Amino acid sequence: TMFTILRREVPALRLRTLLVATPEDIAAHARAFELGADDFLVWPINPSVFRARIVAGLRILRAEKERIELQRRDQLHATITTVAHEINNPLFAVMGNLEMLREELEARSVSTQDEFMTECLDTMQQECKRIANVVQRLRDVMDPELTTYHGETQMLELPDDGQGTERK
Repeated sequence: TMFTILRREVPALRLRTLLVATPEDIAAHARAFELGADDFLVWPINPSVFRARIVAGLRILRAEKERIELQRRDQLHATITTVAHEINNPLFAVMGNLEMLREELEARSVSTQDEFMTECLDTMQQECKRIANVVQRLRDVMDPELTTYHGETQMLELPDDGQGTERK
């Protein structure tokens, strides 16, 4: 039984494992696949067949890379949806309560303390709207791209909100 498993990884190409074997030894072919070969060539090697196998292998690797990228994007979109849901629920409860407090303050006679509370309510509502805007921008992400945040830390680059808000 003559067969050789060529297992050479070229980082840029991540080439597959090829089996080179005599054409009549089917059992050796099967054993080589059990040992990790991804494809085979028979001896003597035909250069056209070799080239075609490499091209096919690269096509498979490219398809696998695309599949992994699509899976990564699906996971990212699921995460964004979860974050949006989990933030929006309490956020809108807070905003609703702030609005009720504002209406209660407006029903009272104005005092210095009420003015201070009104300013605090304004600030809290503005910040809640800011959070809601960030959540909406997260939901608008269609083609996720990462950007460097701090050092080597990566974060999702959010689309511009159309109001001149910087991407941070």
